Amino acid sequence: MNIVAGKFYKTRDARMVRIYCTDGGGEYPVHGALLGGADWVVRTWTLKGERQKHKADHMDIISAWAEKPVVNWGAMPAWVNYVAMDECGEWLGYSTEPTLHEWHWADVESFSIHEDYYPEYTGPWKDSLMERPQA
Repeated sequence: MNIVAGKFYKTRDARMVRIYCTDGGGEYPVHGALLGGADWVVRTWTLKGERQKHKADHMDIISAWAEKPVVNWGAMPAWVNYVAMDECGEWLGYSTEPTLHEWHWADVESFSIHEDYYPEYTGPWKDSLMERPQA
């Protein structure tokens, strides 16, 4: 992953990080801030996004930050309680919460959402699962 200054990223424990610079020098040249509750906390990482060299850490940067999909629930059948994008970019509706597999979401009952009703979303497909809000 190429970490870029001015962009937002996601940590292993799903928190938001904003990056200030990637040329800070030394073993931890990536400088930024981690959102912890309501406050931003200054942190540094390696160019690979590691918080601690050669050791997995909950603050490691693992992917670009993606806002949650914006779903038009009114366009979905009443039985659809979840929507998610698969690896190919197709959106599907599910009656029960699907299980994440290598390249798709699995569930007993699903249907393909017409592309005119695809949710607004630019993030990774594995982060696309959305549950219908409770009434």
